[in-house]
Amino acid sequence: MIFMTIMIANDDGLTDGIRILSKAAHTIDKNSYTITPSQQQSAVAKGITLHKILRLRRVENEKMSIYELNGTPADCVSFGICSGEFKKPDLVLSGINIGNNLSMHSLYSSGTIGACLEAAIYKIPGIAFSLEIHKENKESANYGEWKKHGTLVKKVVQILKMLKGKIPPYAILNVNLPIEFENANIVFPRPAFIQYVSVLEKRIDPNGRNYYWQYGENKECEKESDVYELCVNKNITITPISLLKVVDDELIERLRKAF
Repeated sequence: MIFMTIMIANDDGLTDGIRILSKAAHTIDKNSYTITPSQQQSAVAKGITLHKILRLRRVENEKMSIYELNGTPADCVSFGICSGEFKKPDLVLSGINIGNNLSMHSLYSSGTIGACLEAAIYKIPGIAFSLEIHKENKESANYGEWKKHGTLVKKVVQILKMLKGKIPPYAILNVNLPIEFENANIVFPRPAFIQYVSVLEKRIDPNGRNYYWQYGENKECEKESDVYELCVNKNITITPISLLKVVDDELIERLRKAF
């Protein structure tokens, strides 16, 4: 398969991560285009917008073809595929996400991955990119140019060329890069089941009423999992995900016999 048209999306909005990914795509496809959510959309998974107006606008002062849509990451991909406003993509890229997207938990909750899953439903291959960014640097990553901007563009191009033609129908690839990615090895691990354990902290608001703040605490990671390979071994992880493997065929047969 030869990639003809590349579309780029993400869940963080107009950050330098999506500019880096757009530049990398542009080196391969001069007609690539980018649609990003107009607001931050982390952890929305593959949610879509119904019964609300969607508006698209081209972002001014951007050298590349970048548009904003007031929807979810999956909305952005669906718009590129179905609206008729753009050429239907042959490949969808999503990211570069601020922070990693590891474990089964992320596969079902990440907006970055959700954009690729939307593409896979239409039989279009997708590759989700995420960059390990430590807590103290996450806020600054939302604004301005990232420190390794040019090097990241080159690394993404290298990975795209390596993966070209290797993604079957109804499948996506989840790519996570360590912060020191330049000379990191590339590995293909299975996802851990969970990276973080949810914590619900009970607090009191100024009016004396209870509220809860949810966040995650690191869980000990499974060896040889994507979490272990990225966070401990500092490798670039690429995990294939197939929509065709979601259904439990054995359970279907047992249920058919039982009923």
